[in-house]
This record gives sequence, structure tokens and C-alpha cells, in this order.
Amino acid sequence: MSIQKLFFKQIDISPLIVFRILFGLLMVTECWGAIGTGWVKETFVDPQFTFTFMGFEWTQFLLGKTMYVYFIIMGVFAWGVALGYRYRISSIVLAIMWTLVYFMQKSHYNNHYYFAAIIAIIMCFVPANRYYSLDVKQKRVQESQTCDYWCLWIFAAEITILYTYAAIAKFYPGWINGDFIAVKYGVQASWFESKLGWHTFADLLRNKTLQQFVLWAGILFDLLIAPLLMWKKTRTPALLLTLIFHISNSIILHIGIFPYFALSFALFFYPPETIRSIFFKKKAHVIEKDQESNYKPMVVTIISLVLIIHTLLPLRHHLIQDDVFWTEEGHRMSWRMMLRSKSGHTRFIMEYPNGKRMPINTSEYLTQLQMGAMQTKPDMIWQFAQYVKKKQAEQGIDSIKIFAKGKLNLNRGKYYDFIYDTVDLTQIKWNTFEHETWLRPSPKEFNSWEKVKKKSFK
Repeated sequence: MSIQKLFFKQIDISPLIVFRILFGLLMVTECWGAIGTGWVKETFVDPQFTFTFMGFEWTQFLLGKTMYVYFIIMGVFAWGVALGYRYRISSIVLAIMWTLVYFMQKSHYNNHYYFAAIIAIIMCFVPANRYYSLDVKQKRVQESQTCDYWCLWIFAAEITILYTYAAIAKFYPGWINGDFIAVKYGVQASWFESKLGWHTFADLLRNKTLQQFVLWAGILFDLLIAPLLMWKKTRTPALLLTLIFHISNSIILHIGIFPYFALSFALFFYPPETIRSIFFKKKAHVIEKDQESNYKPMVVTIISLVLIIHTLLPLRHHLIQDDVFWTEEGHRMSWRMMLRSKSGHTRFIMEYPNGKRMPINTSEYLTQLQMGAMQTKPDMIWQFAQYVKKKQAEQGIDSIKIFAKGKLNLNRGKYYDFIYDTVDLTQIKWNTFEHETWLRPSPKEFNSWEKVKKKSFK
């Protein structure tokens, strides 16, 4: 069967409808929950400015209490998606608003925000309101029992890309030798002890045998779960593994909606009639058939380009000089999830036109969250220097110079200098697709396989 024929084969729409409801509800939870937990206040209301993705500095006008209204409205449109109410408008507005939220800040960077943006955009183009929706009930759209096969397949493809790169990224010294797991589980163990008094559970998290199991189980799960879900004989056991994996991550790691979001993608690995028999028992059985369309080549080309981009984007750090763990260049949008614990200390010195130098008090400009996030991120360090330059210019002080001296470590290892402190950051232009030469080369010991060898032969 040709790709075109496969993509446009008419198939039961049930998985897409159930996913629409779950996705909408999860996004409502994320939008309104962000207000209730104080995430919006901490990220968008308290700061003077946010560390946006390059090119999105214009979004700063939204900062402040306006963002409460923004998230409330976004949650309303997420409800529109869940209910299938004026779905096309609801899905487009939700996608635009959520994608802007993602690009507006990096202090609270999380891979599931990026994944939600991808899925929200895809939801704009699929007919997820053609069944069991208010649009059908109110006769805005005609009911349909089927959809094109690509409308289901693309979601399975996206989650497979995510899992595959999550597995590949774990093949680095800090994961293989257990350093990161020890740090992460140690932090979580302390939280369970101090907040809940769960001393036995905390001791379990600190257990080295459990940590070794988790680090290899994490790799194998990410690498194999999509193929196991695709194969009929292993599909249900794989679903059980998925439940255990994501629910345990939700409990231990406190990572928001992502575990439940990831679980919802199992819908696209089961035969549509199975989903229909579980969720829509009264829905008529659908006979799969081919459908003619004049838009087949264009749709196939667009989908192929999207998936090629999403497949190649996580590889871009290989084209940039030095170690991504050191430079962070190519880290985002690459499914490098829960991989490392980095900490650092960065001091800034401002030099006035008369030659006088003085340290910059970062707390005058940044919140605690922003200061912590900036310490190990070169792009944020550069952005902070530009912001201080701008604020000084507003006070009539031009031609200042700003120098930075920074140290960082990986997984609580040794600290290393990582910035040339003789470089005036106000005179540097940011190169999105190139290596920043004001960063020192990474030391050989920073992320070395020698640590793994030494640990293995002890």
C-alpha cells in the first residue's frame, strides 16, 4: 500500500475523540492549576522581565497580573477543545496562547510544555470535533464516524520520537554511572521526609540497588515502549508498564501533567475498534475504506516535513562545538529530559565609562527563581547582561561594560570556570546556531566516561 493510500485510509475516529477530551481536560488542569499553585505568579507576575526565547522579547508587555487573565482565558479555550465547542477556534487560540507561554520564559523550562505546544498545533488540523462534540450536537459540523489514518498515526509518531530521543540522551556518563539518579532521588527522599514524614519510603529512594534498577529501566522503557505498544502480543503488558512507569514518576518526581499526558497516547497504539468498544459502546462499527482527495500529495509532504524537522532538531547539538551539557547549546527542544543536575555561581561586574568597576546585585533585577535558573545557562547570562545595559541606558548611563565570572558543576561534581571573564557581554551578539566563543572549552573531566570506567572496575 502506498503512503498516500495509507495516510488517507478512512478509519474509526474513536481514539481521536477520546484524546481530544483528555487533552482538553489536561490543558484546563495545567492552565488553571498554574494559577492555583502560584506558578503564574512566580513566573510571570513577580519578575521585572522574563528570559524569553530569542526573538520573543516583544511578549514582555503581557507580564504582570495580566497573565492571570491570560491563563484563565487559555483554560476556557481548553474547555472548548475538550467539549468540541467551536472547536476550530478553540484549538487555534489554545495553540497560539500556549505556544506563546512556552516561548515567553525559560526559567521554568520543561519538556512537556514543548510537547504540549506541538500537540496543540496538530490538534488545529485534525477533525477531532466530528463526533461526540457540542459542534455536532449544535449542528455546526456534520457528524463523521471516521477520519483519515494520518490523523491518528501522527500522534503515535510524535510520542515515539520523544521516547526514542529520551532514551538516546541517557547514554552519557552521569546517567550510566548513577550520579544523576543518586542526586535526584536524594533530593526527593529529603522532600518526602520533611514534608510527609515518609522515612521508610525516603530510605528506599536512597537505596543504591533501586537507583541502579531505575537508571537501566529508564533507558529500556524509553527505547522499547513504543515498539512494544505497536506489537499486538506485547501491547497490553506494555500498557501496564506505561502505567507503572508514569504513575511512579508522578508520585516521586512531581512533574505535573506530563505522566498522564504521555499515558493518553496509548490510545493511538490500540486498534480503533478497541477504543470504540471501551468508550463508545453504542457507536456503530466502522468499515475501513480508501478515500480520494486532491490534497493528498500536499498533506503527505507537510506531514513528512514536520516529522523530519522533529527528528533532526534533537540532533543539532552534534553540529555545535563542545559538550551540550557544558554549553547548553542545542539542549532545548531535544527531549533531554530529567538528565542532569547542574548548579553554578555567576557574578557580574559592571564597568562605567570612567573605568570604575562595581559588582552587579542580581537580586535588584531578578527573582530567586530566575537567579537560580540563570547560573548555568549561557543564553540567559547573555540576556541578563543586555537587560542591565538597557536599564542603565534608561537612567542616562551609556557605554557600560559587563563582565561575568561563572563556575558550574554537573551532578554535584567539581566546579569549573566556564566563562572568559575578560569578555564584555554587552558587545557580544548572540548566535543561535553557532557556538559562543566567550564560553571556555569544557574540561575533559567535566563529563567523562573515565568516571564510569573507574566506577565499573571498583
